[in-house]
Amino acid sequence: MAIIQIEAEDWMITAGLIGLVRLFPEDEQMITKTGVTIHSHHIEQLPERYFSYLLKTFSIVERDVGRMSWYTSQLKRQPEKAKQYAADVRKMMNEQLKKVEKYFPTSKECKELNEITEALKLVKKDENAEKVEEAVQAYRRIMSTPFIDKKLTLNYVKAVILSPFFGQPSFFQPVFNAKSLEEHIYQLERDFTYPAKMELELYEQITRQTEGQAILGYLERNQEYKPFKDWYKKLKKREGPEIQAFFAESFPCSFIYDMVATQSFEEMIFSPLALSKDKAVNFNWEFNRKNPVPISSLARLLLFLVPIGLAFYTRRIGSQLSNETLRFAGILLSQQPFPLIVKENETYQTLRQKKGNSFGEAVATLLEEVTDKAQKLTHSYLFVEVYSSYTTKKTLLDYYHMPPYLASYLSLHGKVISKLGHRELKDEFLRTVLKGQDPKRVVFDYLRLAVNESWHAKGAYIATQERWRIIEARKGAENMVNQDKKIHFIYTRGRALRAAMIKSRPGSEELYRASGGKKAEGIAYRLLNALKAGNTSAFMDTIFRVHMAADLSIPSIFTETYKEEGLDFETIGSAFIAGLLNQERKQEGGQENG
Repeated sequence: MAIIQIEAEDWMITAGLIGLVRLFPEDEQMITKTGVTIHSHHIEQLPERYFSYLLKTFSIVERDVGRMSWYTSQLKRQPEKAKQYAADVRKMMNEQLKKVEKYFPTSKECKELNEITEALKLVKKDENAEKVEEAVQAYRRIMSTPFIDKKLTLNYVKAVILSPFFGQPSFFQPVFNAKSLEEHIYQLERDFTYPAKMELELYEQITRQTEGQAILGYLERNQEYKPFKDWYKKLKKREGPEIQAFFAESFPCSFIYDMVATQSFEEMIFSPLALSKDKAVNFNWEFNRKNPVPISSLARLLLFLVPIGLAFYTRRIGSQLSNETLRFAGILLSQQPFPLIVKENETYQTLRQKKGNSFGEAVATLLEEVTDKAQKLTHSYLFVEVYSSYTTKKTLLDYYHMPPYLASYLSLHGKVISKLGHRELKDEFLRTVLKGQDPKRVVFDYLRLAVNESWHAKGAYIATQERWRIIEARKGAENMVNQDKKIHFIYTRGRALRAAMIKSRPGSEELYRASGGKKAEGIAYRLLNALKAGNTSAFMDTIFRVHMAADLSIPSIFTETYKEEGLDFETIGSAFIAGLLNQERKQEGGQENG
């Protein structure tokens, strides 16, 4: 039996090895401290396990019903929207109905699904809200029919999960959309696992220092594999030592150095990072123009497992004014033993892909599980996020390094960051910090958002406080209680100024309250512009004027804006503006909230 030990080194191979472990969860012996031990029987069983995992993990039934359940849950609180939500659910069902009609037009399931979507047209009144729930449950039952679920899930997985990484080789070609699962399994075996198994067996022959003539005999018996046929033609007239020397001098695989390369690392093998042969000419190994970046079939197989080893989720990129939502995939790396890396990535996949947690929430939860304080202080982490589109030749690849000080900080305060109300800004805050950058721009974006949507003011205050804590943690500071009190004092002073502006007057309470609120927002906008420009003089001039107009004394803490020690200008300004934008809300019983 052929065996090889592969180390988890770069993020691609690590993701492929995690994918392999997920396909063989019962085989605990395959995992080593630094990677995975691959046997030939793993490769033989891989095709069926590969598709079985994908069909279970990315079932279109569970995905669609999960989206539809949001509407049914909302209807329990807003039954008056039954007609609108029924139309939205019907639209989602129709998308899949067209596919069922294409592949199974004469099936009774197709007929039933058609009847359900038509029935949703009749949902018009509040009392018909329960019919939407009934339609969703009927949809689940029909679409869970094995031949429908397998066919539609398989096409979805190829188009959305796999194809962005590999283009259209092998069974990714459009003609395969109409073919059966068994035909897909056969094609995977023929194009991916068979070559990998052949080369692994040859590796076993070479590493055992088998005599040259025995190696030649193996090549002769397996000439149906083209690389072996080509090698046999070259070597059949050579002596044993020459044959051994040939493989010792052959191009090694760029990812698994002990393996002999038989092909090149091209776009169709791994689209996010590979280049076409023409473009990769400057990367060629010893002027090897035919295979400029040589790899083995086993390495190609591991790269084909990369999507299984990643966690998939949507992520919005761009600014608040111009953005788009893309499907990213992520992995967590560390200097810990490989079994722990596998375990952490299982948790990460569960949090991000299955539960839909944000990036910040997932990171905070991961670090909470590290109970050993020494671990928190010594281990650093690396998060990798990748978006790939083979059709547009576009790749976005982000690396986020978490040094020990940040890991320690997040393990203590990560849950505070998770309280930031705006999902995208919350994630952008953490990503900026992980890049080693000052997140003040994210705080400014939060404040700008709070000018128009005042309920974000509390989140902007939390972002301000946590930014300062992170800056201090980077310097090695541990006790930040006094500075926290100062930041909170500045925040409450901003709230006090707003309260003074909207102080009620007899006979014109609501009008004055509204005009006072608008005035506070205008002042906040002016202060924010000065803060973003770093204009301390303009900021403080406005502070003096508004305090005098409100007949309030100016706290001495504002003088720290001119000092090098103490709170910095951005922290003081952001905390004050957040307080100025915070609207008091009353809970039942008259208690203040905010």
